[in-house]
Amino acid sequence: MLVIAQQQALLKALQHVIKAVAANSPLPILTGILLDAQTNRLTLTASHTSLRIQYVLSPEHGETIHILREGRLVVPARYLLEIIRKLPPKEVRLEVKEGRMIHISSDSTVFLLSGMDAEEFPAMPTTDPFSSLLAVPIDRFRKLVRQVAFAVSTSEARPILTGVLCRVEHEQLFMVASDGVRLASSQINLISEEGAHANSIQVLIPGKTLTTLSKMLDDTGTDQIELAISHNQIRFRNQALLVLSVLLDGAFPSMEKLIPRTYHTEITLNSTILLQALEQACLLAGDGSIVKLSASSSASVELSAASNEIGNVHAEINNVSLEGVPVSIYFNGKYMSEILQALEGTDVTIRFSGKMNPIVIQPVESLSTMFLLTPIRQHESN
Repeated sequence: MLVIAQQQALLKALQHVIKAVAANSPLPILTGILLDAQTNRLTLTASHTSLRIQYVLSPEHGETIHILREGRLVVPARYLLEIIRKLPPKEVRLEVKEGRMIHISSDSTVFLLSGMDAEEFPAMPTTDPFSSLLAVPIDRFRKLVRQVAFAVSTSEARPILTGVLCRVEHEQLFMVASDGVRLASSQINLISEEGAHANSIQVLIPGKTLTTLSKMLDDTGTDQIELAISHNQIRFRNQALLVLSVLLDGAFPSMEKLIPRTYHTEITLNSTILLQALEQACLLAGDGSIVKLSASSSASVELSAASNEIGNVHAEINNVSLEGVPVSIYFNGKYMSEILQALEGTDVTIRFSGKMNPIVIQPVESLSTMFLLTPIRQHESN
């Protein structure tokens, strides 16, 4: 194998695919990245049991690359990334002369790195045909993931809650995530490729997969990402990037059963101002991040928090619209802050239906996005 490529292009590709390298894999081959030089392209691949990422460097995708000799080799991922990172932004020469030693050179610097047999690297997994092909604008896809994926559970106690429920109906893509305390849901319109069957699809995607993918995509506002779904896998493709992930198996909790049907209080205010006040309150809220929200008039809302070891804080928000009866309720301030961060500064309506019923948060300008937050039962001292 003999390849000449630009350092910047190699670094970008490596930074993408290394996200699928297993940190502590019992299989040494999975700690490496497969370099596959064929014709006029260099394909980099990393894989573990549930996620596979490929990135293709080729003139077709705008890179200057020369394949002078074809070949395949698995190279230790961390060393390869750090070597390419430390090289100057010039041409890099990757050459396997004999055996499994790869020579990595730029200017007068030469690294020799021991590789592994490419035949031992897992082949692309076989799967049932991908029956659905959907096209989603990248900027809207990233926004959808950002509004939902933060709410997945990080605990393996309930594996189903580590995933994001994705449902396609009537040319709309819905996403829902919950960790049992909060729930986030949103939807966007999508474009179906000709001949695709886009209706009545429901799958559960690992939240980590969506978060990882979202960070890799360029937010151009014009490009699209393609989603293809089989019974046990989902494939994402965007120009040079391909991400293949397993789907989770199980029944996701019904969202409809959690949404209160009636409300006794509704507050509308600016989410940026509320977020600032929440962050102030959380400074003294202690480890539990318990914040109290009180509203007894149509003009203001008070946020307060107290810790016996630290102190207490009161923050008042004016210019608030309140409908219904006064409200006093406790919740996790950190969780509410993450919800407001996902809203990106719009005005927000918060609805209450009881001290222990879910709080409903919605951006005023988008009723298709909804968040639920379970209150905290707190004894109020006299």
